[in-house]
Amino acid sequence: MFMRKHCPICGSCNHIQFAVIDHRNLVACRECSLVFANSFDEEELVKCYSQNYYSSPHDPRIQAWIDRNRPTWAGVVADISRAKSPVANLLDIGAGTGGFLEVFRQYSPATKLYAIESSPAARQNLVERFPSLVFCGETAEGITAAAGQFECVTLLQCLEHVYDPLRVCSGIYRVLNPGGVLLITVPNRYSYKVLLKKTAEANCFGNKTHLQFFSLRTLRRLLAEAGFQEANRITRFGGSAETGVMAAMQCLVRKVGISTEIRVLVRKQP
Repeated sequence: MFMRKHCPICGSCNHIQFAVIDHRNLVACRECSLVFANSFDEEELVKCYSQNYYSSPHDPRIQAWIDRNRPTWAGVVADISRAKSPVANLLDIGAGTGGFLEVFRQYSPATKLYAIESSPAARQNLVERFPSLVFCGETAEGITAAAGQFECVTLLQCLEHVYDPLRVCSGIYRVLNPGGVLLITVPNRYSYKVLLKKTAEANCFGNKTHLQFFSLRTLRRLLAEAGFQEANRITRFGGSAETGVMAAMQCLVRKVGISTEIRVLVRKQP
């Protein structure tokens, strides 16, 4: 059983009980309001990853996940291109299936791609599909790259899984060059689905591999603690698989702060 006393953002030990969900005990920090798992079963966590994601390099769920999420990744690529273009090199932390890297390579074939991925099965799949891909460590907390090496870092639906989010973001700040951009997506603990389903919502509290549960406020606090200044939430129309009326409704819930995903772009100051 993994246990931690300190809030992974502000370091406070002052927290209150929030919920017990499956193998995780969740608390809310009284200082910064982050909800996080202060204890969880590491063996159960490993089992959940195999069940929920992929158990081998050729798991059929990998291609299914890529096909399903391609429009969303294209939206992330568009957000990056608005902030910085061209991009000479990009690090994707928690690269997973490689779907985002595939879409980004199609957009910018000249960009040198780097990745971090903790799953051995996922890493093998990535090596087979991207022979020139360079790995910068096996865990998000252990970035092995030179200071100021990257123009862009992406952290897509990953930060909620890591053990030490402040260490991850501080490492990203170190490896970004001045003027470089970081794009983060995380589940929104205040989404309309969470408001309706509470802790049963599958893509936030209900996911057994999630260890942190962010609001825009706590995500901005985390980034500030890591050294970043202004974090801008992306609320534009589009950038997902939704079209027509559903895309308009999605844009509306983004603007009022209850979308299922928080998408933030932050630039390292020169």
